[in-house]
Amino acid sequence: MTSPIEIEAAIYDLLAESRGMTVVEVRAEVGAGGEIDSLEGVELVAAVEARFDVQITDRELTSSLCSSIPRLAQLVATKTAVADHVTS
Repeated sequence: MTSPIEIEAAIYDLLAESRGMTVVEVRAEVGAGGEIDSLEGVELVAAVEARFDVQITDRELTSSLCSSIPRLAQLVATKTAVADHVTS
């Protein structure tokens, strides 16, 4: 199982790549709360779905989810844990 912290780190990597910045620069820009613009968050959700092979439903795709890296990481962790449990 991948932890939310590991997933959050991977999300920061994806965000840094999309912005053409380093992870350190992105973390400094985003701040401790991990809040991002929800439009950028929607693009990030698509990248996260591909990276972690998860599907985020329309019902789950809220502005709150799309603007928070920690919330997105937690949802993905939950989905990957369920997928790991099903395939075990």
